[in-house]
Amino acid sequence: MTNDTFGGENISRVLLREMNKHNLNTRKLAVKIGVSHQSIANWINGLRKAPLEETIVLKLIKAFALKGEERRAFITDLGYPDLQGNWHEELETEETYKQSLLILYDGMSSQDRHLAEKLVAALNKLNYYAESNDKQRLRKQIEQADCVLVVLSPTTTYGESLLEKVNLAYKITQQNYTNLLGFAQQKLQDMPQDLHNLLPRLEIIDIQTDKFIETLEQSIEDILKTNPQPYELELASGAMPLNSNFYIERQADELFKHSFQRKDSVILVKGARQVGKTSLLVKGMQLARESDCITVFTDFQKLSLSDAETLSKRDQLEQFFFRLGTLLAKQLRLNIRPRDVWDDDDSLSGNFDSYVREQVLEKTDKHVVWVMDEVDKILPYPFRDDVFALLRSWHSDRRVNIGDPCDRLTLVLSYSTEPYLFIKDIHQSPFNVGEKIFLEDFNLEQLRDLNHRYGSPLYQGELDDFLQFTGGQPYLTRSALNEMVNHNLSFAAFLKHLEKTENALTDHLKRLVLMLSQNANLKTAVQQLLKTHNIESYDDFFRLRSAGVVVGTQERPRFRCQLYEDYLRSSLVP
Repeated sequence: MTNDTFGGENISRVLLREMNKHNLNTRKLAVKIGVSHQSIANWINGLRKAPLEETIVLKLIKAFALKGEERRAFITDLGYPDLQGNWHEELETEETYKQSLLILYDGMSSQDRHLAEKLVAALNKLNYYAESNDKQRLRKQIEQADCVLVVLSPTTTYGESLLEKVNLAYKITQQNYTNLLGFAQQKLQDMPQDLHNLLPRLEIIDIQTDKFIETLEQSIEDILKTNPQPYELELASGAMPLNSNFYIERQADELFKHSFQRKDSVILVKGARQVGKTSLLVKGMQLARESDCITVFTDFQKLSLSDAETLSKRDQLEQFFFRLGTLLAKQLRLNIRPRDVWDDDDSLSGNFDSYVREQVLEKTDKHVVWVMDEVDKILPYPFRDDVFALLRSWHSDRRVNIGDPCDRLTLVLSYSTEPYLFIKDIHQSPFNVGEKIFLEDFNLEQLRDLNHRYGSPLYQGELDDFLQFTGGQPYLTRSALNEMVNHNLSFAAFLKHLEKTENALTDHLKRLVLMLSQNANLKTAVQQLLKTHNIESYDDFFRLRSAGVVVGTQERPRFRCQLYEDYLRSSLVP
């Protein structure tokens, strides 16, 4: 019996409901019913348009331990209300599914090849299907494997060929929710960092011992039973380590690389607070260092002008240039500071321009990459236009003066959109030159990748709901995943946990409410959106959108994510 009206969408919905209920991931369910994990993934993704075979339905009933009314509801939801059969006979005659293991090794090492052959022979004697990698079928082998074992040894040739194989395996196993495991007979001393990053888990098993088979089987079982988290969790705030396993490249990374390779005069990195601007800058500086550039990093938060209110605009600007130049001199270990060469007959901007040209650019033939983070910190000051005018002049000089020292200067300016909440007169951004790179939120594919790196706390069917909940906002996304993993929470349990406890998201959300509460117009606009789904004032809409609170158009505004909407409703609506 078949049901031609039944398609992949229903399979996905019903299957995910039961998998969530019984805490089963795709791999565990595949083993239980004797199919490949890829088949389960295809069903969940709605790729199967035809009904499931009756024998598969029967196996699913056994896997989910369904009886009585639950069983009737299950087969009805799947589109089989008239399914008949001898349940016990059908379910007991199922074949045992052998989990597929691929042994990946360096073809240049005869010792590794010999070890791979021993592993294949040993594993096939156990309840596995094991094979060595084949150059012509490698991608297909990795896609079909439940686990990929990479053989390593002190004699392994750590060249590009092996790295390419492991990199391919890493990408495919992430997409397929399968496992990647390094295997060696002894501790390795000189494994390259690139390879280590792809193989965070390395098992040491001596095949010469009597208990070799027993130890090997236990290691394989352990990794197949669990999805181990290979890296320690990191704080979701602040710059991420260069080798972070949780860094997800976005379009902004690619745009930054292209701008840097072109040696653009100005690269603008824009985004709301906690979306990964500083982490992108750290990656960019590493790229510059690898290209033998001189790099300078200036955090404008450290250029505090605490006594600015008592100073004139001219004195504020002079103090700013002195402090900026001092930070520059310290990083580059310059003996001459701005005060040492200051000319009272020249303008303030002219003095600082001369200092940068003569003491920095003309003292080297290398390209200089000057990264300025949190540049928006000077937006409230009256001298801001003078500063940006000077930066624009360096950009212009590259175009009109051939051989100008500024030809070897790239400015990377990072700024937040949040000042739009407070400063009414910046409808036109002062950052109006150079390549503009906006850090976007994670999309579904990037979230799927990140979820896998966290050990897949989210089921495939929960990704869309989670993405709607966080909007893909990087800080919210990573904080939520951290919380789920730290407390071993399902997504449903996490939502309840969020309502009852102080957690990693609280600071971000409270800060948002505080900012809105300090501006009566914007607070009213948010309350209006919550009640009527509209924002009457374009000025308010523009500022809320620029600050990353809302998205869409003025005609159809909406909150950036469900979490913002829910929290603001509970905090701002009487």
